[in-house]
Amino acid sequence: MVSTLALWDAKSRQLLWSVKAHRVGVYALAFSPDGRILASAGVGTADFDRSVKLWDTLSGRELLPALAGHADPVRALAFTRDGRMLACAAGERIVFWDIERRQSLGEAIAYNSEFVTSLAFSPDGRWLGSGGFNDRAIVWDLRPDVWLRQACVIANRNLDQREWNRLSGDNPPYRKSCP
Repeated sequence: MVSTLALWDAKSRQLLWSVKAHRVGVYALAFSPDGRILASAGVGTADFDRSVKLWDTLSGRELLPALAGHADPVRALAFTRDGRMLACAAGERIVFWDIERRQSLGEAIAYNSEFVTSLAFSPDGRWLGSGGFNDRAIVWDLRPDVWLRQACVIANRNLDQREWNRLSGDNPPYRKSCP
């Protein structure tokens, strides 16, 4: 069984394109803010697909490579306002991807012990809201200085260059994490 992804023109009610997208079912979709990219994630009952595929909305062609390596099936997707980053909810973790480089950004953040089923960025990109099966919503402050302070509290020291790169993807460039 293969699932199909189709894009329709709402005004003319004409099919623009249709592709075989995932192995079983399309579970989550998100358009980039400029409408040029459509992200899709597939979930099935027996054959879980743990990748996110990106599609050119004009042609219907897949933009390779897929965003792969999630520990669980992806159930929710959200682009940042500038379209440069995509948040993917996989199980109880949220993974951030750099769309241009097709690389994950740092470590996944853990929601709780339940699946994340919805994601939404605030218009200014400062906050990410997440909701899940445990009937709770969490709003994450995504400002780098907040994450640096938290890393300093957890480590009780400055991060070294290797830790910084693993957690931030070298964006922003290395600096002391503790005041």
